[in-house]
Formats: sequence, C-alpha cells, structure tokens
Amino acid sequence: MAELLFLDKKSLQHDPHDDGSPRVAFVTLGCKVNQSDTQKAIADFRAAGFRIVAPSAPADVYVVNTCSVTHVADRKSRQWLRRGARANPDALVVATGCYAESGRDALSEMGEVGLVLGYKEKDDLLPHVLHELGRSAEYAPIATVGSPTEEATRTPSWAGGNEDGEGDTAAEFRQRTRAMVKIEDGCNDFCTFCIIPFTRGMPRSTPTNQAVETVKARLAEGFKEIVLTGVHMGKYGQDHAQRKRAAGDPTEASDLPGVVRAILDRTDVPRLRITSVEPTDAVMMLPLLTDPAYEGRLAQHLHLPLQSGCDATLARMKRDYDTAEYAEVVKQCREAVPGISVTTDLITGFPGETDEEWTQTMSFVKRMQFSKVHVFPYSQRPNTPAALMEDQVHPDVRHARTLEMMEISRQVEAVYAVQYLGLTFPVLWENESAGVWSGLTSHYLRVHTKSDRSLLNRITPATITSYDAHGLWAMV
Repeated sequence: MAELLFLDKKSLQHDPHDDGSPRVAFVTLGCKVNQSDTQKAIADFRAAGFRIVAPSAPADVYVVNTCSVTHVADRKSRQWLRRGARANPDALVVATGCYAESGRDALSEMGEVGLVLGYKEKDDLLPHVLHELGRSAEYAPIATVGSPTEEATRTPSWAGGNEDGEGDTAAEFRQRTRAMVKIEDGCNDFCTFCIIPFTRGMPRSTPTNQAVETVKARLAEGFKEIVLTGVHMGKYGQDHAQRKRAAGDPTEASDLPGVVRAILDRTDVPRLRITSVEPTDAVMMLPLLTDPAYEGRLAQHLHLPLQSGCDATLARMKRDYDTAEYAEVVKQCREAVPGISVTTDLITGFPGETDEEWTQTMSFVKRMQFSKVHVFPYSQRPNTPAALMEDQVHPDVRHARTLEMMEISRQVEAVYAVQYLGLTFPVLWENESAGVWSGLTSHYLRVHTKSDRSLLNRITPATITSYDAHGLWAMV
C-alpha cells in the first residue's frame, strides 16, 4: 500500500484546487463489502460539501474502514489509523468497519483515534463526523468544478491495492470504472473460523428500490460496471424486514435473483457483476446467467468460496457442503454457461489440517480448474471455535502451503486464460501506465493493450493475442 506523506496544514495554501471546504481522506482495508461502504461514504461526504483527498494530503478527517478477517488485517488497521493522526495531529481520526466492532475496546484506548463506529453506527458515519466537527447536518454542498470524471481524475491517488483486496476502493472511485454496491450485510452461518457474524451481525437486505437507486446514482457518476456485494448474498430476502417489504410491495424482491433482475430491468447498467455467492446458492443464479435478455450485461463469472478441498477439513470448518456437492455445483454452472469463470477462496493451514488433508485439497483444486484462487493463511480470530481447536498448524507450515497454493493458482489461471487466445471480448479499461492499458473482461480476466489514445472507462472489443506473466494481451 502507499505510504503517507506527513505534511502540515501550511501546504493547503499551495493547493490551487483548495476552496476552503473541509477535507476528508479515506483508507479502505479488506473485502468488497468494505469497498462498497467506502464508496457510499465518499458520495455522502462529497454531497455534504467535503473535499475528498488522499491520506498523504492534509485533511480535517481521516476515515479508516478497517478489516478484522485476520490478525494481519487488525495490525494494518491500527497502522493506518496512526498514520492518519501523524499526517495531521489536529484531524479527527475515525475507525469504522469490522475491526471497529471486534476491537472496539483496543481502538478506543488508542490516543490517535477520535471516533470508533462499529457495524451498528457505520451507516451514520457522516452525521457522527459532522457532530464531532461541530458542523450542522445541513452543511451546504459545494458545486463540483468540471465533469465527475475530470474532478476525480485530478484527485491524488490514495490507499493503493488491487481489485482483489485492500485499499482499491478509493482508486476505483477516482477512475469511475467499477462501483461496489452492497445489497446485503451480515451472516448467521457461524463457520468455525469466521468472525464476521460478530462484527457485522445477522443478515440484513438492502431494500430493492434503494439498491436500484444506488446503482442509478453510481451510473450517473460515470461508472460502467456495477459489482453487487454482500457478506452472504444468498441470504437476500430472508430477513424479516425484507420479507415484510416484499410482501407489501411488488417492486421489492424476495430473493437474490429477484434483486439482480430488478437492477438489470430498471437500469441501463452496461455490465453487472455478482460478487461472492456460497456454493449452495450458485444454482439459483443460472436462470439469469442464461437469460438472452441479459446477454452481454450480466458478467459470466461466479465466485464460489471453497475454503478447503478436503471433506474432513470442511466439516471442522462447519461448511454446509462437501467436495462432491461443490463439484456438482461447478459442473452445473459450466454446463449451463459454457466458459463461465469460476473463482474461489481457499484457507491454508486450518487447525488439524494434516499433510494428507492438504494433499487432498491441492488435488481437488487442480481438478476443479478454477480461473483464479484467492489464498489466505488461517488466522486465529478471538471468540471463534477454530481458535480453541487442538492441533493448530505451525505458522511456517501455513506459509509454505500458502505459497504452494499460490503457485497452483498461477497454473490454473494460465490454463483458463489461454483458451481465449484469438477470441474477441468486450473489455472495460481501468488504468494506464507507460502507454499500457489494463482492464477486465466479463469473465474477470485481466487484459492489457498498448494504445496512444485514452481508453479510460470505455468498454471496447479486444482480440486476445497472447498470454504472459502479466496476463492476457489484446489488440483494440
């Protein structure tokens, strides 16, 4: 991630774009749900008259949207909070997100942190900040100079990262290419390794009409791809509030396919991507993925978390499927949607994972032929059953297995990618470096091309010509 530059407020007078409005900087760690929360906050703060700046710039408020999925995420969250305070000791430093819930006591004791907002308060981030600053909730917005894309482009880069993890939310908001829209939050599955039910609470659905309006707002801001996010998306519509809304209003959806269909039918989104869905929920999405009415708009990509390729390990994790059931789901998806991209998550070194269990996992992953595997070493989380299990795997073994699985991921990713050589696909171009543009296909494949003209935030046909360590290359 990018390092903060510790500047003082005197540098404000040298900023030609400074208009005297209060400044807020955001850093996002963790998952796409966090990224969605930050994107909403950026829009809210901008509408309230704040100027969005980099954490490397002087700011009145630094907001760190924290993650607590691993102990490393906890540590990084604390580091970013301290960096914000050092960048401007007079600023309000705000911790929100999952670690603000699980580590509330620890964060409250940090002298650098002025405000801690857990999952119950995070939706009221702006009113809390306005209150701390002594400003009115009716603080008048300021007019934005230039088009959204122009204004965002001249805003400095912040909180580095990539599309798979920490910190890329702000960069994506600046470039206006892909927006994360949260349609569900919380989980009640209580997998033995997971702290999320404790940090985000029980499943809660975003009202369908609100989700549709949020998508419309992101499209108006210039985004070309919308990524629907949630902690357990298949739970959409199962909470009491959404069931009640759906029963009384035909425009409200009762399940995940319903809200996806509503967004496709009621907006002109060029590309809609569904992020992680549990294997047990994947089949319900196939009618949408095969509907000719949505061809070219609904991304041919499903992210199905596996976590382990060994049945004994899955049982200790308290996952509600075994490898045979998982393989059957993948088979149905590929039969229904030929060429569909199936990506996954995998945890290495879970408590009790023997060499034999690990061998089974590696074998299963190779057999599934995923297009990408996101690998995470197991991390003990407080108050989770797995943290108290016997036979904790040594960190060195976890690390070695992580490296092994990352190599397998590179191999299976290459096998999947090269089958598209010579074919033409629409690519959404996201960024440029030294004349090389990078973007994503509907299948979540990274594509590069050389072009002297700007391709930023354009979806263009691209003919795949080659593959190397950087990914696919194409002609446009």
